[in-house]
Amino acid sequence: GANLADITTNRLLQGALLDDEARVRKALEDQLTVYATVDPYRLRHGVTDGYYADGSFLQHASVAYTGSYGKGLLTRAVQTLGLLAGTGYADTDVLVPVIARWVTDGFAPVVFEGWMMEIVKGRAVSRTGSGYADSAAVAEAVTDLSGHAGGDRAAALRSYVKHLATASATAPDPARFASPLTVVRYAAILADPDVPARDLNPAARSTAFNAMERTVHRRPGFAFALARNSERISKYEYMNGENLMPWFQGEGAHYLYLSGEDQSRTFGADHFTTVSPHGLPGVTAPVERRRTVPELYGKPYYDNPDHPLHFTASSESQNAYVYFPRGTHAHSGGAVLGTYGTAAMVQSDDVAYAQRDRLPDDFTVHRNATATKSWFLFDEEIVVLAAGVGDRGGRPVTSTLDARTAAPDSVITLTGERTGGGEWSGPGTARLRWLRYADETHGTGIGYVFLDSPGLRDASDRRPHPVTVSLETVTRSRRVIRTANPDTPATRRVFHAAYRQEAGAAPLSFAYALVPHATARSLRAYDRHGPLSVLANTTRLQAVRHSRLGLLAVNSFGRGDRSVAGLRLDGAASLLLRRDGREVTVAVSDPTMRRDSITLLLHGRRLRPVRTDDGVRVSPAPGGTLVRVRTRHAYGRSFAATLA
Repeated sequence: GANLADITTNRLLQGALLDDEARVRKALEDQLTVYATVDPYRLRHGVTDGYYADGSFLQHASVAYTGSYGKGLLTRAVQTLGLLAGTGYADTDVLVPVIARWVTDGFAPVVFEGWMMEIVKGRAVSRTGSGYADSAAVAEAVTDLSGHAGGDRAAALRSYVKHLATASATAPDPARFASPLTVVRYAAILADPDVPARDLNPAARSTAFNAMERTVHRRPGFAFALARNSERISKYEYMNGENLMPWFQGEGAHYLYLSGEDQSRTFGADHFTTVSPHGLPGVTAPVERRRTVPELYGKPYYDNPDHPLHFTASSESQNAYVYFPRGTHAHSGGAVLGTYGTAAMVQSDDVAYAQRDRLPDDFTVHRNATATKSWFLFDEEIVVLAAGVGDRGGRPVTSTLDARTAAPDSVITLTGERTGGGEWSGPGTARLRWLRYADETHGTGIGYVFLDSPGLRDASDRRPHPVTVSLETVTRSRRVIRTANPDTPATRRVFHAAYRQEAGAAPLSFAYALVPHATARSLRAYDRHGPLSVLANTTRLQAVRHSRLGLLAVNSFGRGDRSVAGLRLDGAASLLLRRDGREVTVAVSDPTMRRDSITLLLHGRRLRPVRTDDGVRVSPAPGGTLVRVRTRHAYGRSFAATLA
């Protein structure tokens, strides 16, 4: 990981200064292990830190960390290229494509118009100087990397540097670059009229970082970022008095970035300062008060070295139960078909609550609420389904549809339409057909369409649950999220829309769509004749059809066969199916990372394979066509087949 790159770079410099060739070679030998793609089924020395085949980056064993430690690793790796250039110690031409792939598949998807997304920053989300400054470090590294690359790769990297400089609300400051040579190279790129400003992302891209359980969905005009957790990936990261209230940041929290906005006005540290940690966008959480680690234990960690688990500031137990605890359910993943995607998660308790019997009596644990959730990612909509939402302990529960912040002087309007007809304006609580949040000052808007769905309440009443909408001006000290932040107030206008369940309420199901840049007119079109229809919404099966796109998107949970819309799945799976004329294209992935194979039966006329990925087998079957996908050791990768 990044720490090893730091240490070995120091040793390279020591060896050069001491003329110690053995030290240089040993340092380089150790550092080269960082460039190897992590294979979770063949770990080296048990280390899970580093880059994965799908572009994911992990640090601290289980934390999604591209935007902080990954950024540091990128910087150090490019510096190493410069240190080694012309020395004969390593073939830098072999390393350049590896690092360039990190940029293309790891960094580019999580940087939106120069803003580093919150989903990959760990505890660094609480730092006031993050966001655009994070991508400035990427621009610096890519500037140097372009000098080591050649041909089309170098041209693409230079164009990306110019894109970061021109698309960012706050452009990179070259005065902060480490090397004067980089400053000169950066200035030359910006001044070159033959270098177009071009993102490494295509305009439409859906990326499943299943190895770190993050999803990014991009379209012209917006980007949607989603953070999940499981028994493999941490729910959050807290450490050293940073990110003091992180508890639900990996519980399906999402961030919807709109083009042309200064993202620091909407997200960043002040977003976490002014939005309740229980009310982050997309999160289902019990209504209860939680105390921070310093409030609980009087110091930034739990101190109990005499306990058999040996809790000290830097012990493995501290990591596992305090700093970055994992969830306890295996199901978290999704599939990608072209530019479309799906994601799913079963919400779970963390390991501290699950293993509370072996923890000290004065160690505080928290029980989580329950929910089974799916996200379906289309061109103009992100559809969210949830089932089994509630609390086994009978506590009240809040499920936040969205939460956004704006500058305190922004003019915000909230309008909508009731399910029975008639206009609505907020704040307030009502059964709504749709809701529109508009920042009139900056000319942006987001729509929320509330969908009928099987499994919602009971079969006789599928009307959407009442939505509670609030808008208030919130002022809090930036120290509430990080002890090192200056004790200065952050003030934001905070919009919050949520479903609320009273104590002891029955489990709830709900379905809604996020519609970026929606107008009132476009939202009225999502009536019974609109393109979206929810086909199933239970804790076993969640499915949506988009008629305009010819897309069927399905997430199934647990064991046993599931049938929906002319297909049958054998257990947990994520699936996208698209019909285009006489062709049917299907993509399948294993969201549990445990299955050896997935089988689906497509009912109807028998289909023949046109194109299939390795590991996909198509054969005729009674009543239709059988598709078998070998998912063993695929770690969430999507497998596609086109049939006719």
